[in-house]
Amino acid sequence: MAPLRAASLTGSAIVLLGGAGGAYVLYLKLFTVQVVPGITVILLTVILLGGVQIMMLGLIGEYIGRIFEESKRRPLYFVNEVRNPRATPRNSTIEV
Repeated sequence: MAPLRAASLTGSAIVLLGGAGGAYVLYLKLFTVQVVPGITVILLTVILLGGVQIMMLGLIGEYIGRIFEESKRRPLYFVNEVRNPRATPRNSTIEV
């Protein structure tokens, strides 16, 4: 599960960096006289969408990993001690 969690965190970091870069480009476009070339916007878009894809792949992987762990059918609890093992449970026989 550790590599899957690392993929989620890496994707989140890439999304945050892409969002910060996008905010910076938007700031340059709106509040300065510097021209933002088209390649910058395209690269930021590719980085942002790539980060989202990696993040979602990690989340789906974590989900599948948890399903795999659950599918092993391990017991939810362990019985440490059995008291009076010869006693029959109530309603164990049907009376006619």
